[in-house]
Amino acid sequence: VSDLVIILNHERAVEAFAKGGNLTLGGNLTVAIGPLGRNLEGDVALRSSAAVYTYCKSRGLFAGVSLEGTCLIERKETNRKFYGQDIRASAILLGDVPFPAQAEDLYETLASFTEVYKNEEQKNNPGKAEREQRR
Repeated sequence: VSDLVIILNHERAVEAFAKGGNLTLGGNLTVAIGPLGRNLEGDVALRSSAAVYTYCKSRGLFAGVSLEGTCLIERKETNRKFYGQDIRASAILLGDVPFPAQAEDLYETLASFTEVYKNEEQKNNPGKAEREQRR
């Protein structure tokens, strides 16, 4: 059993991910012993030049190294159950719908990390931050 976090590193990655049917190639190194397993991956999507990173927390006993491919699909029925209506993954990923109340803690946590990232980016690249504010 694994819990997975996917980090879409750039707006282009979000847009590519939202289109569905993405094929990725990557590799990983995994070790899991009881509740202590961790997995880090870096994938490059064939339909996008943006990097996608995943973090996986596993439970069980497993060790391995692999090269792999993944095809992501939209699970419309799961989205319908969670949001209570038919909704496209692209609308969710691009922020076109309000987040559901049951995910409020997650959204608050993500927003706090986004602010930390923006502040760090502005500190390290002040010229870039000024250019983006002018847009």
